[in-house]
This record gives sequence, structure tokens and C-alpha cells, in this order.
Amino acid sequence: PCAIESYDHIRLAASSAKKLGYTYFRGGAYKPRTSPTSFQGLGLEGIKYLHDVCQEFDLVSVSEIMSDSQLEEAYDYLDVIQVGARNMQNFEFLKTLAHVDKPILFKRGLMATIEEFMGALSYLQEAGKTNIILCERGIRGYDVETRNML
Repeated sequence: PCAIESYDHIRLAASSAKKLGYTYFRGGAYKPRTSPTSFQGLGLEGIKYLHDVCQEFDLVSVSEIMSDSQLEEAYDYLDVIQVGARNMQNFEFLKTLAHVDKPILFKRGLMATIEEFMGALSYLQEAGKTNIILCERGIRGYDVETRNML
């Protein structure tokens, strides 16, 4: 789910995913929202919920991490680290992630060209990282009527 709202919520979603044959399960615990008054996620508590249900249902856990401090506290609870669209060009953070011993799910930025996406990817690859999953999430144009497009 986009946001982990509670243990019961994430457990139900994980159970459903397993029944449908999924092997990877993503849940958002740290939520980068446009408004600071919007729900920002459960943080480490949500990461622990995700970890527990993925262990229970034999799923690979995936969640977005946005900073060194989040990486440090969540690292042992995740199988895959997601770099979200807003952090695709956070080059200092990408340099840190290039050295982690876990796969990276790397999402294309909101308005990033393919060249920018590949350029940002090279920050991970330059350090020899090869276990990277590219995610084409679509880009946003200037028209607010269309959320995502290719």
C-alpha cells in the first residue's frame, strides 16, 4: 500500500498479496507529502509492521527510505530499499546507497528525462552496485489534469 496505516491494514494487504501470488510487498512508512500537515507515515513503527507481515507471509519487504537516518534505523527490517521519485536526484544519498548490501528499487523522478534518470542511476553503478531495479512510474507534466504519463 501507498501508506502503512496500521498493523491490521498492512497484514490484510500482505495476506491478499500472497494469495494473489506476489513475492514482493511494498509499503510506505515514511511518506514525503506535499503538505507538512498531511499524514507523514508511521515511520519505524510502520517499517516493523511491514517486516513482521513479510516474515509471516514469506514476502520480500520493500519501502522507501529518504535519508541516512531513516536508512540506519530501518536497514535491518527491509529486504529492498526504495528510492522514490522525489529523491532520484539526491546524489549524496545515492552515493550512500551505492554501498548498501541490499537491492535498490530506483524510481524515475517526477519530471525526469530518460537521460536524467540514467545519469542518476550512474551514481549507484559507479560504486559497482548491480542489484538495482528500475521503476518507470511515469512523469508529471505541467497540466494538473493528468497525474502520470509516459
